[in-house]
Amino acid sequence: MKKKFLIFILLLTFLLGVIGITEGAMTYTSRSEFCVSCHVMEGQYERWQNSSHIQWAGCSDCHVPHDNYVNMMMTKALDGMGHVYAFTIEGKLENIKIKERSAKVVNDNCLRCHEDLMQGINTEGRNCWDCHRGLPHGF
Repeated sequence: MKKKFLIFILLLTFLLGVIGITEGAMTYTSRSEFCVSCHVMEGQYERWQNSSHIQWAGCSDCHVPHDNYVNMMMTKALDGMGHVYAFTIEGKLENIKIKERSAKVVNDNCLRCHEDLMQGINTEGRNCWDCHRGLPHGF
């Protein structure tokens, strides 16, 4: 009985440690300062810092899905690995261009945050930045 209890305690401790490390990593990598630290997105970051969005939304608020935690984690992991690959393996030094999947995430997040303003407005077939170019930073 002692052996089973000890194994249970060890597994529980390991699981809590993994959860703690994952949560810590998610929190750390969700900071806008983290995003600009290895990206060549200084211009976009500077424009965001001088926009009204700085009070309400950082990089992850717009560029990561918020529909569920698993989707959020998977997107952060896939995008992060893609960015690391592009900058370290391929040596790309230019800005990252938003991909279709990522554009949908950003557009969905715009609509989520500005839901009250968007009532009665048909957004089908358009992205928010088609009209609001440069908010909160240029595309």
